Amino acid sequence: MAAWNLEYTLEVISYLKNNHLNTFNDISAKLKLRKAETDKWWDIVDKMYFPKLESLNVFEQQDGYMDKEQQSISDLSEGDLPFNQNWSWTEYSDHALLNRPMSYKVYIC
Repeated sequence: MAAWNLEYTLEVISYLKNNHLNTFNDISAKLKLRKAETDKWWDIVDKMYFPKLESLNVFEQQDGYMDKEQQSISDLSEGDLPFNQNWSWTEYSDHALLNRPMSYKVYIC
């Protein structure tokens, strides 16, 4: 997500520079945006690491994610629930709980 956001922002900057230079200059001045900063963003995008599980042709959530025990929350015993109160962080992080609530922050400007 971070790499996509940076790359999209850089594409918008390029579009504005090429098609709406006055708008780009106004926005850049307000944000104090400097070329060194956008160069750094390109460097980050180029160096971003995406762990890929070649056998399934998918990107892992993090390195080793597929090595975790895959378990559905519906398969947990009543004694395990709520798991955030009954499991240690190690137990929690060693399981890839399926159907667990995920939260995503979306910023719209």
